[in-house]
Amino acid sequence: MNYKSLFVLFLITLFPKIGIAQDISIDSLNKMPLETLKLEMFKHEITSSAYSKFSKVYLKRSLKTKDTIQMCRGYYFYAYTLRPELALKYADTIIALSKNSDHDLYPTAGYILKAYTYNVNKFHKKALDNYIIALKYAKEKNYINHIFDISGRISDLKTITGDYKSSTIVNKNVYDLMIKTPGYIKKNKFDYFYLLYSLTTDYINIKEYDSANIYINKAFKEINPSEKYLNISYYDFVNLSGYTHYYKKQYSKAIDSLKKSASNIGDHDRAISSFLISSIYKIQNEETLFLNHALVADSLALKTKNYSGTFRELYENLIDYYKSENNVKKELKYLNRLIKLDSIL
Repeated sequence: MNYKSLFVLFLITLFPKIGIAQDISIDSLNKMPLETLKLEMFKHEITSSAYSKFSKVYLKRSLKTKDTIQMCRGYYFYAYTLRPELALKYADTIIALSKNSDHDLYPTAGYILKAYTYNVNKFHKKALDNYIIALKYAKEKNYINHIFDISGRISDLKTITGDYKSSTIVNKNVYDLMIKTPGYIKKNKFDYFYLLYSLTTDYINIKEYDSANIYINKAFKEINPSEKYLNISYYDFVNLSGYTHYYKKQYSKAIDSLKKSASNIGDHDRAISSFLISSIYKIQNEETLFLNHALVADSLALKTKNYSGTFRELYENLIDYYKSENNVKKELKYLNRLIKLDSIL
């Protein structure tokens, strides 16, 4: 699972992408109550021209109100349509306007916007610094949604930078708080199952496989196999159980779980699963099965542009295989794949 793709902007409510046409006039937008304008804006993808049009009108109208929070909202909504340097200026404006506000969302939202902008542009240290400040404000205001959201983003950044231990600590703290928050899990199933998924991967990354299995089993007891919770499904946890079986050298169970989940997970995860299956067959000297699954993993890795270090071993295995077959052309093909991967990592 691509973890970054799972985070939704905290103020954006998911609406059906239907409703007002993109060619609605500016005059009509100016006549709407601000709250209606906001709700209609969120019916459009944040990257669409319609969203840009709605948010620009919202900003202009919010500035006329002279109301600090309305102005902050206007800057925030429109900032996501801008290039990074302007988005950062808008974030600083939000922070300056609301630095002494007692509103639940501000100035926290300004720091979230700033962190988000740095993160998507690969400035991970600056993003982390701003998320930490945002989390401080969220805790001061005891705004639980922000605490969970920002903590998740901090955990993601820790994972991206390879600090798996810190990611585990952050997610475990969030888990302990979430299960103590009355009614939260019932109303926010996706958040809960995503947290279980994140904690499981954290424990796999730090090689604590028994701990990983604790959270896999929690998910199995609570998740409905026939439903999806945004990007999360029962089979994501079946797939993760395949990982833990693999690393514990329980190869028969690993193959069973990885194959069972294969048709129900995304190509990114299936690439890794196919690689693990190929590795098991290599260990078992099943050359034909090894090659079949290794080639599937390679194809999916190319399709999804998955440049994970996991695939270094895949290409090394393919190089060794074709070398043993005296197939120089294929050996060089995967040597070039390996060189490209190393240049990216």
